[in-house]
Amino acid sequence: MTNPRFGYVMVAGAVLLCSWTLFGQDRSQMQIGATGRYVVTASASTVIMVDSVSGKSWSYADSAATGTSPVWIPIERLDDRDAVDKWARQVQEKSGGNRRTYHEGAPSR
Repeated sequence: MTNPRFGYVMVAGAVLLCSWTLFGQDRSQMQIGATGRYVVTASASTVIMVDSVSGKSWSYADSAATGTSPVWIPIERLDDRDAVDKWARQVQEKSGGNRRTYHEGAPSR
């Protein structure tokens, strides 16, 4: 990946997916147990699949993007502040240090 924005897009997609999953559905219309193990959500430019049992998620890359057959690319899950900080440093190093990280200015834990 030569484009550092790809990581930002993946994180933003995951956040949007989680937000939509938690807050965007009309819960009065939902049936308990009606959802399968895998949930696939599509937007205008991204398709994300989430395993509701393990919490793992993947982004779909079609043949136009990969030049090969379509694939599901795992999305790395950052579970703690240290992992997020490490990821943010890597993004800044790749961008020459001129980009703000998404959590700058956030209160420390």
